[in-house]
Amino acid sequence: MTDYDSRRTGNGLLDTGSTPVWSTQEKIDRGVKLVDVRRLYTFLMHSPVQMRYAANAAHGSAASRGRNLPYSIRCEEWRDFMGVRIAVVGSINMDMTVTAERIPHKGETLLGDSISYIPGGKGANQAVAMARLGAEVEMFGCVGDDGNGRRLLQNLESEGVGTGHIKILENIPTGIALITVGEGDNTIIVVPGANAKADMAYIQEIQDELINYDMVVLQHEIPLDTVHYVVDYCFHKGIPVVLNPAPAAIVPKEVIEKATYLTPNEHEAALIFGGECPVEDLLGKYPGKLVVTQGSRGVAAALQSGEVLHIAARPAKVVDTTGAGDTLNGAFCVKAAEGAGLQEALVYANTAASISTEKFGAQGGMPYAAQVEEELKKHLEIFAVSR
Repeated sequence: MTDYDSRRTGNGLLDTGSTPVWSTQEKIDRGVKLVDVRRLYTFLMHSPVQMRYAANAAHGSAASRGRNLPYSIRCEEWRDFMGVRIAVVGSINMDMTVTAERIPHKGETLLGDSISYIPGGKGANQAVAMARLGAEVEMFGCVGDDGNGRRLLQNLESEGVGTGHIKILENIPTGIALITVGEGDNTIIVVPGANAKADMAYIQEIQDELINYDMVVLQHEIPLDTVHYVVDYCFHKGIPVVLNPAPAAIVPKEVIEKATYLTPNEHEAALIFGGECPVEDLLGKYPGKLVVTQGSRGVAAALQSGEVLHIAARPAKVVDTTGAGDTLNGAFCVKAAEGAGLQEALVYANTAASISTEKFGAQGGMPYAAQVEEELKKHLEIFAVSR
């Protein structure tokens, strides 16, 4: 077992340490892009960089590869070799999941079928979703110095997510989510714990790292002033930023304007924008920015031309919907960071989300890139795009 205490630096952050080493076959199974070392060497030697950058790229950890490269090669060509680099600033929770015949009504007691402790948190879930789809992902956030915290760090590392900037806090418990699953749906209550300490002081420690990423992804399970500050910071630094405003909370107009993408579900959109305005009218007000997920009905967005896209959901044998929204958001971010068009990114994301519902647990059903590509080939005719 890893001794996490020995890996702490003076400010409580983890050393980047070692990341999981996957065999070639494991990488193929996970859909990870393989790099021809000779081509990489030729590329670097013909770029205006010194040999030390080549050494960084070839031998650095997943959390540090390419970080010290000049901007001139942190570009499309570099991403062709190493994949997009995405930073997630968000929550890391342990999900305590209870299954039952159905979700209880107010004041009602039911007998449950099972209880499981599963790695979760919207931030960590989306980080895992993106890593499985081939992105190089770094997680920023906080956990407690407890058993749950250690399990969650080990889980992220096993999924290939960088943990070098996660802060471990003494005398503060790791965040926990209490989830009830029944009849193909769920309810969730989140107790923030250490996530509440992903505050302005923490962000000021790590903010300069964010400029090294192709995209920054945020949710609402850490303090909202932190979220709003990071959106503003990324906007002024020219870093694309995606805000998934869940759980639902008011989003200031200036934050909406500065975010590259805003990805609420229907309920969150109603709270943010008011319930009087139909979804299609909202989409028309924020073309190319607002993406509204609609559960079993799929996802909708508007192109810059004003045309509204409705991407139908792929039929699925639903087991657990807990991680579907996080999978969709993660998959959308990967494709958007790669430069895909809005329609292509949404079809891909919708497919990934549907696959994720066919297994139990927020992260358990999250697909790898190869699985999504296979499903897209098999079910392409299902994804009708209409006005």
